[in-house]
Amino acid sequence: MNRKLRIAVDCRIEDSQQGVGTAVLALAKALSDSNIEDQEYTFIVREDMRDWLAPYVYGPCRLVGIPVSTFLHGKGGSSLDHSAQTSLA
Repeated sequence: MNRKLRIAVDCRIEDSQQGVGTAVLALAKALSDSNIEDQEYTFIVREDMRDWLAPYVYGPCRLVGIPVSTFLHGKGGSSLDHSAQTSLA
């Protein structure tokens, strides 16, 4: 059986100019350039940050933009609501 390992990377940051933004760009570029065939990477970003990361996501990677209004805030940080989760399936 040939199954892919699917990995989601939550990149919902507000300021791409900070150090985390640079690290996310480097990670997206490195994974997009990789020749790994049995893994698929999904980068989750805020919809308003989609254009920032899109040029670095290709190959075994894909990009999912989540509208800011779909974030749920609670103890321990934010999480995706059901409609956002189904867009990742």
